[in-house]
Amino acid sequence: MLSSCYNNLLCHLLPQCSNLDSLLQLWLTLNSEGGTDATGSPMFDSSRTPLILLSSSSVATLLEVLTAIPSLPISTWVLAFQSLTLTANQRLPSHSDAGEISMIVPMLADPNLISVIKKFLSGTSENGPTASSVQFSMVGVHVLSNALVHFMFTCAM
Repeated sequence: MLSSCYNNLLCHLLPQCSNLDSLLQLWLTLNSEGGTDATGSPMFDSSRTPLILLSSSSVATLLEVLTAIPSLPISTWVLAFQSLTLTANQRLPSHSDAGEISMIVPMLADPNLISVIKKFLSGTSENGPTASSVQFSMVGVHVLSNALVHFMFTCAM
């Protein structure tokens, strides 16, 4: 039931969505195993398979919205990259005799993934510079790096 709710919410996201942080944070919290770090924040385990599964169309919409929003705070980038990392662990039914495929396959095929990474690294969008040209922080770059390494290893499986 929660998967259906989240898929519906994500598929209907609009670029002017003001609650994207809350939506991603709640999804990550509901998918955590209850462990917290020294600050009380949920611990992030990139090897976990989410309990609340997302559809490939929901992930495509998330990538599209991340590309379309003119300026994103670093907290949104961190939540988005963590969400994409967990989502990459999902398995999807295959349309061939191969059984299941990793969610990483449609994620990597989505042209918006490259746009999202470019936007984060350059601090710009397809429409020009964002309000804050510098998107970098040690946390943001670390989370992006972890996501990309995770994607690479997931593809190799």
